[in-house]
Amino acid sequence: MTSSTLALIGHHSLDCYPRAQTVIRQALLNLVAQYPGALWLTSGAVGAEQVAVDQLLELDQRVQLVLPFAPAVMSLFWSAADYYTLVKQLRRVESVEILRQTYHVDGHRLRNQRMLQRANLLVAFLDPVVPFGHTITTVREALHRQVPVYWVGL
Repeated sequence: MTSSTLALIGHHSLDCYPRAQTVIRQALLNLVAQYPGALWLTSGAVGAEQVAVDQLLELDQRVQLVLPFAPAVMSLFWSAADYYTLVKQLRRVESVEILRQTYHVDGHRLRNQRMLQRANLLVAFLDPVVPFGHTITTVREALHRQVPVYWVGL
């Protein structure tokens, strides 16, 4: 059986979702069981994605980070703790793809397109009430491209 490639995206701020970490971890346990040997693509962004990467690495899954910009650029306005989490994850993932070394306004869209080009399934951690942002835009693009979406409400 050919292994699947799952792209993973999610909300950046989890402050409004007290159960988010539990919901993310449980969803990933279920998905890992459904897709053994899958390659997981994500951008390592703050919030749901960093929580997910930590969980996937804990479960010995294959994870590739697809970064829109070099890590120092991507994390320029992050907290020190969030930056440190990214640095730790960069050392532990299977591979890292950096799309641009410098900032460009189109970087996040290009990152999401790159992940959708490779994905058999998009896993989206988001609040269905929030109708804007990169996460919902990527869900819409996945549906347009006929990439199935596994939506996990926070």
